[in-house]
Amino acid sequence: MKINLPKIYQAQARKRKPKLKAPLYPSSSERSLNRLLRDAVNDAERLYKIMLKPYIGQAKVTYGYKADEEAKSFWSRLSEWQASVDGIFLSEAIRKKAVAIYKRLISQNTRAINLQSQAVAAIDIASDIDTYLPAYLNGQIKKHTALIKNVSQQIKDDITGIIRRGAMSGASTQSIIDEIEVGLQGRKGRFKVARTRAELIARTEVANFNSELTAKRFTDAALETYIRETAGDSRVRPSHRVLDGLVFRWDDPPPEGHPGQSFRCRCTASMNMDEISSSKGLKEV
Repeated sequence: MKINLPKIYQAQARKRKPKLKAPLYPSSSERSLNRLLRDAVNDAERLYKIMLKPYIGQAKVTYGYKADEEAKSFWSRLSEWQASVDGIFLSEAIRKKAVAIYKRLISQNTRAINLQSQAVAAIDIASDIDTYLPAYLNGQIKKHTALIKNVSQQIKDDITGIIRRGAMSGASTQSIIDEIEVGLQGRKGRFKVARTRAELIARTEVANFNSELTAKRFTDAALETYIRETAGDSRVRPSHRVLDGLVFRWDDPPPEGHPGQSFRCRCTASMNMDEISSSKGLKEV
């Protein structure tokens, strides 16, 4: 819903400006999404240990169209494992859980926004049933699906590539397994890499979606600016720490982007009382 929060605040003629608590980063949604994606990676690894690992030695026998029956059986098993990995990551069960997590994130954002608007003018400016939310949620789920499909594909490509290269070069079964599980020549094990990727997706997507919702809700309330707030802990990077407490416009982001838009950013946006209490904030909506 579109309202003019500065106009409402100034009409109330309050004697004192309220002190606003900085919105909290939605870390619980990030943890939930990270756990969901890590569980998917763990399931793919579990199937690798059941379906592929005991038979990797068979891939060495021969390779390609001239392969003997034992080798053909392995490559068929590999194809079945690849299909199973897609079945894990692209399952309807995972999609429904992701939708539930993003819906909870919307509710967290609604509460954070309304906590400030209530302090400012004793009104709610956000709702879990705002008319634009279904389109926002659908867009986010499409983006999320594309990202986890990429994780699935990367796992399949990595494991398949290692096995095929090993089979063609005559590498030992143990060296192939070690490259997959532990990593060789400075590279990490492939499933460990996938779990790191899952963690990055969870952080990035939760932060980006939270930022997108906040920008929409601020600007719908005639708020053109915000105060940048860091997470306030030891993990805040120096380049973001120096931005803490500074005012930015939604139509003119800093080089680092708005809160939550840059790599691993946990910053949030707080309402700018100077704008709300100033006659410059009285724009038409």
